[in-house]
Amino acid sequence: MSPEAETLSVLVVDDDIVFARSLMRQLRLSGWDVEHAADGADALRLIQERPFHAMVLDLQMQNVSGLGVLEGLPGVAQAPATILLSGHLDIPTTVQAMRAGVVDVLEKPTAAADLDRLLRKAVGARQRGAGATDSAGSEPPHAAAPATKVREVERAMILETFQACGGNLSRAARELGLPRTTLRDKLRRYGNR
Repeated sequence: MSPEAETLSVLVVDDDIVFARSLMRQLRLSGWDVEHAADGADALRLIQERPFHAMVLDLQMQNVSGLGVLEGLPGVAQAPATILLSGHLDIPTTVQAMRAGVVDVLEKPTAAADLDRLLRKAVGARQRGAGATDSAGSEPPHAAAPATKVREVERAMILETFQACGGNLSRAARELGLPRTTLRDKLRRYGNR
């Protein structure tokens, strides 16, 4: 069944209750079956109790952070396709989240229509991948995508920050939390220096 024809479930994990309620209302209007977890510990409990197709996960929360939730997912039989949301993104956290298996990392606030589209795409890819793995007994065709996605995200963040800092290497390195030499090497690799 396609992600458009089936009622899909999503878990919204965010300790900002006003933001969570707004996001949940918008996702319900888009046809999602939505549940809320106020923190990471509650999210892990709910995921153990029932499967969700997708999860929208805040990065910074009390108790168990978004990265803490991602670390707990390998113990779950059917982990949801996850999009990480944060108002405080940096390259090391983004890379860590992508390596932990998130589908995408978005900065708050994000448009509900964009989030709905990304969630449906991620669930569809997950369902097609599961079907390919079940029938062929091999890795799904998109198994190599996360490493490419991490590089794309890193490249975009580095170049945007470098431009925003007016090409000042020292300032951009501070903003990104990277040593100057590392940033210089990455800029060379991305063809900007």
